[in-house]
Amino acid sequence: MWAFNLNTTVAHNIFAEKSFHYSKAFKTGTDCMSGNQIGGSTGMNAMMYHCGNDRDYNDWAGITNDRSWNYENMLPLIKRTQNNQDPKLTYGKCAAYHGTDGPLVCSSSDYDLYEDNLLPILKSIIKEGNIRELEEINCGPQYTGFTHIQSTVNNGERESAARAFLVPIKDFPNFYLMKESFVDKFISKSKMEIFCERRQCLKPNNLHAAKSHYKPKEKSGIGRENDLKKCKIPQIIDLPVGYHLSDHFMTLHLFLLPDNQTSTPEGAQAFFSNEGGRFFTQRSGFFTTSDVQIIFGLLNQNLPDFDVIFKDKYGFKDEFANPAIEANKHFS
Repeated sequence: MWAFNLNTTVAHNIFAEKSFHYSKAFKTGTDCMSGNQIGGSTGMNAMMYHCGNDRDYNDWAGITNDRSWNYENMLPLIKRTQNNQDPKLTYGKCAAYHGTDGPLVCSSSDYDLYEDNLLPILKSIIKEGNIRELEEINCGPQYTGFTHIQSTVNNGERESAARAFLVPIKDFPNFYLMKESFVDKFISKSKMEIFCERRQCLKPNNLHAAKSHYKPKEKSGIGRENDLKKCKIPQIIDLPVGYHLSDHFMTLHLFLLPDNQTSTPEGAQAFFSNEGGRFFTQRSGFFTTSDVQIIFGLLNQNLPDFDVIFKDKYGFKDEFANPAIEANKHFS
């Protein structure tokens, strides 16, 4: 779904500066799209529920010299946010990694992908390659291998951060949410930050969550001295704001399957008609799945450093798909 939010009002359509080292196929450079809505990017992402692994948290604890960030201390907080609805995970050997009383619904899809014969093929390849099949991606201590991935889906619908955390408290008398507001500047006072939104300052003794990107940091004096001087902004903290782009790169591989029932316009129309009926009557089926429903892999020898995502349908236009099919016909 996230791809359909490009260049819309629900997204911050921000692009990194063009480079000769990456994203050379794109005219506008690397897309750094983020959510411009209540709930942020959770209202438009692929809904995969992945908490990372113990090494991630322990590294953060080491970098910050703060043990509260290590995995042992963070896991109870992760579990406290979860309302995991898959009994195979909450009562099995993965129970130690999942909670059931939190506000954020995590679920496993009941959608059966065997109709396209893709899942058995993938599983046979994984088995032949002697690659581990995981119980679940967040269930340690093993984190490398292939598995199905859970989604932040509640009763067949997207479970954004707003729906999970804000809707239950929206009528609380001590809770106030400012919509259509953007953080313009951080005002630092006695090592506490006051967020100023459209000239309305919020008191520092309350908890505020406000959407922001890099610009409020620089306008507040947080950034490189040369950049701030150009805008005549006094520097408060010397940090390379906007100079460390850490994003995951992606390459696309196409796999062509013979006798795919949904590869024709008639088959696709029948498929979406049937699945639409399942969604509206049963809250199940294809339209309740995440964007990468079929199977998910994290690979390396011990700790994952890249992931492999299989998606059963992309719906590419003929002018893109046909040349790819023609170029690879001798390898099928």
